[in-house]
Amino acid sequence: MKFFIFIKLIILSCFFINVRSEQKPTLIKPNAINGNPYLSKSKELEEISFENLRDILVRNNQEYSAALQRLNQATYDLKATLKLRYPTIDLQSNGLPSYLVGDEYRNPEFNSSTDFETNQLEASLSTVIKWDIIDPERKPEIAIKRLNVDKAKNALKTIIEDLTLRAQSQYYQLQTVRAKINTSKIMVNSSKKSLEATIAKNKALLAPRLEVFEAETQLLRDKVLLNNFYRDEAESIRKLSNTLGLSDNFLAITNDQISIKGLWNNSLENTKKNAILYNQKLKELNLEIRLADKRIKKSNALIKPKFSIINTLSGSYKLGQEEVSPPIQNNDYRKNMNNTIALTSEWRIFDAGRSKELKQKNISRKKEFKAKYNKENNRIKERLENSFTQLVSAKKNILNSYIQVIKQKEILDISDKRFKAGVTNQREIINNQRDLLFARNSFIDAVSFYNNNLFSLKRLSGDLEITPCSNNIDQLRDVSNLDIVSDIQYDPCDIDFQEFNKFEMSSINYEENKLEES
Repeated sequence: MKFFIFIKLIILSCFFINVRSEQKPTLIKPNAINGNPYLSKSKELEEISFENLRDILVRNNQEYSAALQRLNQATYDLKATLKLRYPTIDLQSNGLPSYLVGDEYRNPEFNSSTDFETNQLEASLSTVIKWDIIDPERKPEIAIKRLNVDKAKNALKTIIEDLTLRAQSQYYQLQTVRAKINTSKIMVNSSKKSLEATIAKNKALLAPRLEVFEAETQLLRDKVLLNNFYRDEAESIRKLSNTLGLSDNFLAITNDQISIKGLWNNSLENTKKNAILYNQKLKELNLEIRLADKRIKKSNALIKPKFSIINTLSGSYKLGQEEVSPPIQNNDYRKNMNNTIALTSEWRIFDAGRSKELKQKNISRKKEFKAKYNKENNRIKERLENSFTQLVSAKKNILNSYIQVIKQKEILDISDKRFKAGVTNQREIINNQRDLLFARNSFIDAVSFYNNNLFSLKRLSGDLEITPCSNNIDQLRDVSNLDIVSDIQYDPCDIDFQEFNKFEMSSINYEENKLEES
């Protein structure tokens, strides 16, 4: 009976183990989902969203972590310097204990006693309390440490902003490459079907062998393009993963479709003013100028007097006798206690011109950073103007390339009908497919370029915000019917990316038996 109960327990335990192993959640998608042949099969893919880029950087990026530690070091350094305002207490001792043994012989012509001995055990302890009540170097030194903390804070903010912009740019690059991979896949499938249809027509003696060669060439060209995009995707994934600081076992991917990330509704002049006020690089240079001022004051303080209050409390205990005629009384002892309060001063009235040279050095340093500040100010204005120009240019390219995609699809549909009617040949279909591919990739590049410049303006301008798109599909305009001859005024958010992402290539697929019947 006990044996059967034991068997049942084993079966039940195995059942629960299987249930628990089946319920274990799969948090990371397997690598096979991506299908990129250039990604390591031993690494797992982790899907990353655009909104979480900054949080991931704060948690994982080592460059940010190092900058955070530098801020902590500057904070501790400031706290340590602030402690110079308070008195110090030193505990000193010349013997804890000390043992003295000695013999002395004196000239008998001048001394009645000639032999002396020493045998003494001594313990002494003194406490010194020192308070620098006037220290000309202390105030500028504390000010320098405060500015170093501000510099570390500004550097930390600069690093996270730069890393975020880099990650965003790499994220868009990955989106761009993945969109081009989808387009290339459609092109490859379309070229395969076109090749199959051309081979079927050739067998039915309805198409020459030349068209088969052209269809094969087009398929090979599309495969080369797809292979290159796979390579670019693998490189983009590795770059993004490295920037985000992911461990070696994971790679970052995104399944987000391309879209317009928002609008820049701030004027150029307002953006320039805000950039001058809030730009981290200008703040850093301004802090360097202020640091030079504090160092000038510190160099002046080197030749000013310093006043301190010192309190010294000392005590000693001696057991035994010193320099006495034998025999020595070892039980003899002496106690001593003294307390001294003094106002001391220290004034270096001549330092061979060292303080003067240090002052001139810091004056020169201040002029250097003023020049750098003006140079950086002009460079920021130039970058803002260029980003504005590139944003407007990208906005126009988005519309033109989008309309081009729509028109090119219509052209391909017409060529498809002409081919089915026997009016045209395979070459026209291949050319129109290639033009549609180029038009679609141009649109993808324009959107990516627009988004990169949008966030570059955000990075340069400080706290100015990007106006997000409303994503209200009911209010989207049909931009395909606009008059392309005139100067078109439109909102990039009007473009319906859902329709764009549903893109499918028109394909020619003839069944071989129908061709033979015809």
